[in-house]
Amino acid sequence: MRAKDIMQTDFVRVRAEMPLREAVEIMLKANVPMLPVIHKECGRHSVLREVDVLRVVLPSYLDAVPSIDFLPEEYSLINFDKPLNEIQVMDVEAGSKLNMVEEDAKIVKVAHIMLVKGVSAVGVERNGEIVGFIRRSDLIRHYFSQIPCEKE
Repeated sequence: MRAKDIMQTDFVRVRAEMPLREAVEIMLKANVPMLPVIHKECGRHSVLREVDVLRVVLPSYLDAVPSIDFLPEEYSLINFDKPLNEIQVMDVEAGSKLNMVEEDAKIVKVAHIMLVKGVSAVGVERNGEIVGFIRRSDLIRHYFSQIPCEKE
């Protein structure tokens, strides 16, 4: 079985120069934890993850402190160094490379990438263009569909 056999071809993608607010609205409407990002000028593929969005609105020190118990209960954690409408997708996802495989890659390669790199999705490409997306749930669905039910 190959990547092209289980990839999702109907997926939402966003442009790198798109306003972040618009991309977040798309992410929430589609109910997906990440969106592939298309960089037209360089052909690079990346991904905008929910955690990337949280890092924009939450203070950067949250990654460094073991507890926030010292903060008063009414303390607002929302942090906007820059007005939200001025932030583009490319400002947020710069370090989040989308792992890619060719459409003819074996799905065990996709599973290996997900496990070793700790990613929840892999892009599928044909001639350098993203044509599909495989999430962990797609792999689980595929593998579990091949396991026969146990009889009591």
